[in-house]
Amino acid sequence: MALVSVNPIDISDPEHPQITWSVAEGSRGDYGAATLKWGGGTATNFYSIYFPPDLPTSFRVPDVPLEFSSYAPKKTSSFELVGISYTDDERVTGYESTFLFNDVPAMDGLGSVASSGREIRRRCPRGSQVAYEQPAKELLGSIAEEFRTLRGGRQT
Repeated sequence: MALVSVNPIDISDPEHPQITWSVAEGSRGDYGAATLKWGGGTATNFYSIYFPPDLPTSFRVPDVPLEFSSYAPKKTSSFELVGISYTDDERVTGYESTFLFNDVPAMDGLGSVASSGREIRRRCPRGSQVAYEQPAKELLGSIAEEFRTLRGGRQT
């Protein structure tokens, strides 16, 4: 699977944030997915978007109908996570045959292979923001190291 690298989120228009990413040479599998998480006040919201793997590597949050405006990003929203992944699923033969459009049988083995990238934003004790993105294979180690750093080097 192709490696994925996520760029910092563009919040120049916070009500319509733009996410972009790059994908190395290689297979993008049967479908792609983007996840965007933000908070405001006591609420946390997620957008999950599924798309054909050959689409361009960018997405702008669309206008939201007025009746759903409480679920839309606001000027005061704090964006916490952008995740991009591509999945190759042994049960299907392309985007049109995925679970998005069809009943797909349960997996009988490993079943799928995915490649993903993320940008994570966290609040530091002094209120500043730390943002980074890493290839998927380095992500967990980096999160653990950042957690130790935020805790003053203490192991928990």
